Amino acid sequence: MKIWILATEYPGSRTGGGIARYVENLANSFQGKDVELTVITRGTKNYHHQISQGYSIVEFTSNHDKGTLNLVGSPTQCASFPYNIMAYWPALSYQMADLVESLIQKIGAPDVIECQDYTALSYFLLQRKLTGNPALQNIPILVHCHGPAFLVDKIDRRPSILPDYWVGEMEKFCIAAADARLCPSNAMAKKLTEYVSYQGETKVIPLPGPSTMFFAPTLPPPSPSEKPTVLYFGRLQILKGILPALEAIESLWNAGRDFRVVLLGGDTAYMPRETTVGTLIRSRYAHRLQEGSLIMHDSCPAKEVAEYITAAHVVIVPSLFENFPNTCMEAMSMGRVVLASKSGGQAEMIGEDGRSGFLFDWEVPGDFTTQLDRLLKISQEERAQIGMRARNRITELCSVEKISTQRLQHFEEIIKQYKKPSLFPVSWFGYKLPASIRNANSPCQGNAEAPRLSVVIPFFNLGKYVGDTLKSVLASTCLPEEILIVNDGSTEEASLTILRELESQHPTLRVIHQPNQGVSSARNRGANEARGNYIAFIDADDEVQPEFFSKALRVLDAYANVGFVYSWNQCFESSHDMFPTWNVHFPYLLGSNTVAANCVIRTEAFLEVGGNNVAFEYYLEDYECWINLTKHGWVGVALPECLVRYRVRSGSRSRSATNAGFRYQYDLIVRTHPELYQRWGGELAQLQASNGSALYWDQPAKPRQNFQSESPIAVCERMIRRFQEIAFVRFLLGQPTVVRILKSILRRMSAMC
Repeated sequence: MKIWILATEYPGSRTGGGIARYVENLANSFQGKDVELTVITRGTKNYHHQISQGYSIVEFTSNHDKGTLNLVGSPTQCASFPYNIMAYWPALSYQMADLVESLIQKIGAPDVIECQDYTALSYFLLQRKLTGNPALQNIPILVHCHGPAFLVDKIDRRPSILPDYWVGEMEKFCIAAADARLCPSNAMAKKLTEYVSYQGETKVIPLPGPSTMFFAPTLPPPSPSEKPTVLYFGRLQILKGILPALEAIESLWNAGRDFRVVLLGGDTAYMPRETTVGTLIRSRYAHRLQEGSLIMHDSCPAKEVAEYITAAHVVIVPSLFENFPNTCMEAMSMGRVVLASKSGGQAEMIGEDGRSGFLFDWEVPGDFTTQLDRLLKISQEERAQIGMRARNRITELCSVEKISTQRLQHFEEIIKQYKKPSLFPVSWFGYKLPASIRNANSPCQGNAEAPRLSVVIPFFNLGKYVGDTLKSVLASTCLPEEILIVNDGSTEEASLTILRELESQHPTLRVIHQPNQGVSSARNRGANEARGNYIAFIDADDEVQPEFFSKALRVLDAYANVGFVYSWNQCFESSHDMFPTWNVHFPYLLGSNTVAANCVIRTEAFLEVGGNNVAFEYYLEDYECWINLTKHGWVGVALPECLVRYRVRSGSRSRSATNAGFRYQYDLIVRTHPELYQRWGGELAQLQASNGSALYWDQPAKPRQNFQSESPIAVCERMIRRFQEIAFVRFLLGQPTVVRILKSILRRMSAMC
């Protein structure tokens, strides 16, 4: 069996955490079995190396920050394109998808792919597969739920900051879109259902332990003459409950109990105070550090960790929520007495309270304090008995042989039962299929006798550009059966002449004339007169790539609930920016548009919701339509590649738009769909509080911009990009002498940094 595992952490690396340990343990458990395992992971170099027979690692370095200074201001001309137009984690997901496709071509396809949920590493791989990428069609993709950021960040009290918020929403999509889901604990499997809506079940298989179950099989308990030691090892993190645990421990110290606490692990952010958890602890418990009751150490090698565990009377796992913590596994495997919270998979690891370890409930006031106080007083003999039972239990639960067998059986089931979905996955709660699908015995595929595709081009005085638009449409690999240009009362005689010439030259083209009523009316008129089952709305000054229609139709044909399909947009003429689009998603779509105006739409869906709302006479008519379609259950899907060229020109509707006009139209959207904003108001309020007005969100995965943390060069580069649409500035940046002077200035600034 050929298995690929995708991960962000390199097994055996110095920076590897829980995911790296899991990957390494699983790889070791497959040794000697009929498995060809390839681990594809972010590393320190680009290297494909074989670790042992049937086990190899493909390392790759992130391309996100490998760009060079770009004075023209076009992100597409940067060495790190397209990764530079997204934040780090979305870019890494895109790069992973590129790498997987490349490896399939070089070494052949695997039987199954497993990917972590954390950081949405499989997002673009799943999106490409769902949108019809041939190389991925017959490969089931399993998402292993370790601990998604959308859950961790909420417990860690992180605000809804973009793009971090969007990474969490991408994680939810990965869980919903996966062909199978795996989780090491029932606690996490149940917790996921509180955040993500998805079909099917989540398989629960514990994590495999190390082949030697961590360290030596017999380690004596601490001497009763030693001062009792309570050990916490792992990251200093809100999620892991170290702050309330120390508050409870402080009450025991104040009551005269004599013991010491050792904290062993790296620091993490404490965002509500804009500090770190470790800094907060050092400040709050400075007197305990000074007297030696509290000892703090950073992360250290495994051998030193073992020594601390050996010296501990009690190991605490006080997590507010945890999946399947390695710390609990390692402490139990070394025969230590573990006190753990009931909030997570650690409770499943310990099992019966008081036999192989002890449990407490954060919901019961004083429960942690009572349990810890009791455990510090138990006899050495009782401690040894509990430790032996703990080791036996965790050895059985996380048996390498048993877990590897279960995992291989699960992979075989996934491969055997794999089938392509008929509905496009949606991760948010409350989603309902469109009424026309719910009320039909079988999904409506349109009129079999009708043309397949009609292209509708709204037109007003754009004779200068419409010829190029039509040329791009006619160069498509999937030609439309009819093309309708809706002339919305054009007043330029030259434009009208061009329309007459084009209509006479192309038999599939028909020009429809109407008095000037706005683009909404023009689109609606075209849709009502179109005969195709699908309509492609293309603006009269934009262009499409040859494969746009064919790839969009492939998605619409595959999923009955998909109402409209669009792609990334490449700007041209006065701008060279790239706009990456995203699948429709509530509630984010209610705050900011993630869809492109040029799209292919199911005719049935467009007419069912009433088309474009003519009340939106200035702009945002397409945006309101996407919201309306999504409200009625029609899903919008983004093709994650650039298949449309969007012209940015002076004098266009969007360029002449006013801030007040946009605000009025946003207000009109809210008044048009009050029930949606009432339902999602809380999350939208959080997004706006963390990110400012939605007018300026742009796209959800945009790299965060912070002038205070940016270097002078980065600030200058961004200022140049802001000026790129000013004709005079573009002229200057095209002069070699000016470029040389600017580069010289930037080099001096770099030397001063």
